[in-house]
Amino acid sequence: MKKKLIALLILSVLVLNVFITVPASAAVTNPYGATNYGCITDISMKSHSVLENEVQYFTSSVTSQRYGTSSTTAAYDTYGAIGGENTRMFVYSMGKNNDTDFATKPVKTLMQNFAAENPDWIPVAAINGDFFDIETGNTPGIGEPENVMIQNGDVYKGHHLEGVAGAGVIGMKEDGSVIYHINGFSGTTDFSRTKGRYNLTVMDSTGAVIGQHDRIGSDRAPSSTTPSIITPDSSAAVNLTCMTVYVIDCSTYRYAYRGGTGHVDSQGDYTYFVEGVVESKRDGTTNEKPASGKVYIAISPSMSTTLAVGKHVKVNQVVNANWSEVYNAVGFKQAVLVNGDSSFVKGLTSSSSATNQVADISYSVYNANRSAIGFRADGTPVILAIAKTNGKGATYYEIAEQLKALGCTYGFVLDGGGSTTMIIRNNDGTYSNAFVGENGTTGRSVGNAIILAVPKNGTQTPPDDDPVE
Repeated sequence: MKKKLIALLILSVLVLNVFITVPASAAVTNPYGATNYGCITDISMKSHSVLENEVQYFTSSVTSQRYGTSSTTAAYDTYGAIGGENTRMFVYSMGKNNDTDFATKPVKTLMQNFAAENPDWIPVAAINGDFFDIETGNTPGIGEPENVMIQNGDVYKGHHLEGVAGAGVIGMKEDGSVIYHINGFSGTTDFSRTKGRYNLTVMDSTGAVIGQHDRIGSDRAPSSTTPSIITPDSSAAVNLTCMTVYVIDCSTYRYAYRGGTGHVDSQGDYTYFVEGVVESKRDGTTNEKPASGKVYIAISPSMSTTLAVGKHVKVNQVVNANWSEVYNAVGFKQAVLVNGDSSFVKGLTSSSSATNQVADISYSVYNANRSAIGFRADGTPVILAIAKTNGKGATYYEIAEQLKALGCTYGFVLDGGGSTTMIIRNNDGTYSNAFVGENGTTGRSVGNAIILAVPKNGTQTPPDDDPVE
């Protein structure tokens, strides 16, 4: 999928008033190469190591002349990891209440649980992912990511932010190729946001697919030709008379209720993901609504189906053809690097305009910890945690320039501030905090994490295939 790019450089280069220095007392690999542009004036490598003979982990000190004058010099530290030839990007989260809702967990916990659930893969580096619902006292959706999330082929949340310029979704296919949806950019791939269209897959005890119903409805009365899933989050009970009802005991259930503005959408724009086993079958009645942890599949007795007690089922939102092969997807707040070009101008201020898109000008220069992910042209993922130092954090423009210097052609800002976290797995199997934005050694509990993993023993078995026990 990808080829390693490790340049051994011990030099100082002056390019467009930009130079990189490597301390003479410590010969370290410089993954930035020799090309930087704009207001970054110095990147001094502090440390570098290669984990599992695959992923480059490094730390560096960055200095910039933020607005082109000496009076606005900013200096901060960057922690980064660059994937190798066999590295894959995964999006991972954990549920609560027996995995029947979204939840928040520290990145290290997410990384360790990924390792336990996917023994054929070694998670090497991880960073926090999308913005998420953190308002524990105000909303029932704690832990729900703000944008689309696909985890190991399962569409946990299917609708995306609209009307937020520059926000969007990163999708990685099983072959390692990457696709993007970026709001406001013409020609980008659209992501399905249609309410109420789902695919129902039926499997036997080995996990083999034995049947499927396409484009079924949700939380509405089924017809003679269209089944429907009825969930505990239905706004009202549903009349299921004259229908056959299959009761699903959910092993995983996600109800994504947030709309594009970050609040409950009054139009009912929500999505579901359901996985479980058929525990019973019966005739439908009037005014049906399942209890928590259960989902009903209502289907006309005249329809042919492979549904039966003991069968394993999944219900995924329908996505369009461009995204149907995506195995992992995560949302981002802002595209900062597109087709190799920065979306921002040098010396951006609150009154300046970006060259392309910006969701929030004031936040683009906000002094905070930053989390970002970028991709090289061949799909190699690069993750960064940038620490606010002495009250200074990286601007969106500087994030783009760092990713560009690392060979990326696309770059995206993730959740930051107290959420910014990078965890690495050492070659002895222990986990270390490269950087945590808050809560001392644990870090903030977040909605999902982006994990860079390599196959164990050369195998590349698709992760977390949800085998039926």
